[in-house]
Amino acid sequence: MSQNIITQAGAKRILSLANASILNTWAVGLWQNNYLPNYLTTFASLVESTFPGYARTFQSWGVGTFGQGGILTQGGRNYMCTASTPLQYIYGYFILDTVSSDLILVRRFDDGPFPIQHAGDGYAFTAQFDAVSQYLA
Repeated sequence: MSQNIITQAGAKRILSLANASILNTWAVGLWQNNYLPNYLTTFASLVESTFPGYARTFQSWGVGTFGQGGILTQGGRNYMCTASTPLQYIYGYFILDTVSSDLILVRRFDDGPFPIQHAGDGYAFTAQFDAVSQYLA
């Protein structure tokens, strides 16, 4: 899987975190446009998925697990289409701070995109927050 791209706004937000409860305002979602993210990516750069049954998910990041290489993982997510819809492709996921509206992280799937068109189509994955960023300034 490719590395996360921590956005410039996300890096600033991460550095300003006072406590882990702020992490619980972070939502994980999917995007559907063929976009190659970089550290200047904003939420406006992405087209969020809209298939029936889709919704951003929340989970406590404060109890995540740091694995090898400083990777914080948090629970599996399963996004499932619940009815037929015009074809859309899922290119990756994002983490959005729903309080500040800052795009914290965006990751393009290495093995995607994934087509979503019929009830039962879906994608499951475990969100990861790497301690590595393209933004080093």
